[in-house]
Amino acid sequence: NKVDVLGLYDISGTTPKVAALNTSSDATKQELLFKAYDQYGNELSALKTEDVTITVSGNTGLEKATLGTLFETRTVNDQTYFAIPMKGTLAKGTSVVTIVGNSVGLLSSTPIEVKAQVVVADLTITPSDTLYVGTKTEVNYVAKDTEGNEVTDYSKLNALLPASTFTNADFSWERQADGSAKLFIKPSVGEGKTLANNPSGTNSSTAVLTTQVGTNVHTITVAVFAKKVSTAIIGVKGDAAKVSIIGAQHLLFKQSDFIIQDQYGNLMTDAEVAANESGYKIVAVKEPGGKGFEDAIASNGTAISETETTTMFDVTTKATETGVSTYTFKLQNGGTDIPNSDCQISLTAVGIDSITDITIADLPEMYVAVDGNATNDAANSASIPLVVTGKYGALNVVINNAFYNVIGEDKPTTHLKYEAGTISATGADVLKDDNPSSVVETIEIVVNNSAGTSVKKNVTISSVAPAVKSVKLGAGKTFALTSYDLGTAVNYASISG
Repeated sequence: NKVDVLGLYDISGTTPKVAALNTSSDATKQELLFKAYDQYGNELSALKTEDVTITVSGNTGLEKATLGTLFETRTVNDQTYFAIPMKGTLAKGTSVVTIVGNSVGLLSSTPIEVKAQVVVADLTITPSDTLYVGTKTEVNYVAKDTEGNEVTDYSKLNALLPASTFTNADFSWERQADGSAKLFIKPSVGEGKTLANNPSGTNSSTAVLTTQVGTNVHTITVAVFAKKVSTAIIGVKGDAAKVSIIGAQHLLFKQSDFIIQDQYGNLMTDAEVAANESGYKIVAVKEPGGKGFEDAIASNGTAISETETTTMFDVTTKATETGVSTYTFKLQNGGTDIPNSDCQISLTAVGIDSITDITIADLPEMYVAVDGNATNDAANSASIPLVVTGKYGALNVVINNAFYNVIGEDKPTTHLKYEAGTISATGADVLKDDNPSSVVETIEIVVNNSAGTSVKKNVTISSVAPAVKSVKLGAGKTFALTSYDLGTAVNYASISG
């Protein structure tokens, strides 16, 4: 005798939710929900489909699906409703679902709107900085969807593949922690790239950048300058490798320790330096008259490497002589010195008594197995570096294990063992049965200086292995999830990007 229509609901999930139809929606996952009452106002718990006539009119393509003898029911917010299932191929427009009681006439008429699918419809771009061949630069963008709303969602923007949206393949989208997207361009030279010809020196070439989404086309003209190349060394970063302790200790220089300038006068990033051609090298020369360091320089002239942490120079302190030595660092290309590329740096060799403010770096929580298997125990937290540093004036100095003793090193505790400047957790007969799930161990070192300086640091050893909360990958890296419980490394999943 009466119906109350709740509305069209999407039943694709575990709980029905209000439907918002667009042309990409699945009509078979939509149902019109309603309650029915008899002539006395009592809610019906069952309803035969033969008692009412359902019709769907309009231009959306929405249709009534086949009904059984009884209407099926759905529960929303603890209320039970009868369901009219739908089907059809949807188009933009409006339809009306009508319920007619076969004995009483029209009971309800419910309009249903189907909107066009909301997709990215327009994209305009502007580089945020000067463009250089081979340098990755962020590009400012404004993306709008079919309803005029601004879009920043990576999952939507990444679908705009460079091949279809951009005029070249040098663009890329990158997902941010909040799910938004940043756009980058790394100009290159060649067919289908940003430039057809490579500019040289400090010259630039003109490039036309085009974006196209549907019928919306935008072009901008930009200057792209020649690839950055290393032209001068102007120093080393911070206190990298400036002070060492005497006694045949090694000062190691890495590519990333150097501050290098390009032909435009800009400081280069480590990645830009590493992108130099293979003929580029940094060469070191020890100037005459220096003290405290041996004349030999190991690894001298190593090519600027794609691996920014590769050791490029290794200088060694003398056994007992303290003092200062001056080194000249210069750039070469193809074995020829690059003019005006050199920089002089003074290195100091000191005795251990000259080092103050000695500290042990914080240690991570360590984990042990509790099965008594020494191999498994060592695999959980093995050979963690014990990083000991001090000060020489304002400069940091690394103190290696030749200059300190670990208290108890010759008699390992039941929780930790020490070896060559590292510590490892061991679970031999601890952290199981009635013992606690974690213990705190105090590490104490005594420095081999005249004061016998003592320094302590606590470390927690736990039998509860940490749960993986997130995985973060560097660009171009691949991650494989494996299980060693099965005896072999089984590939469960891989993630690229």
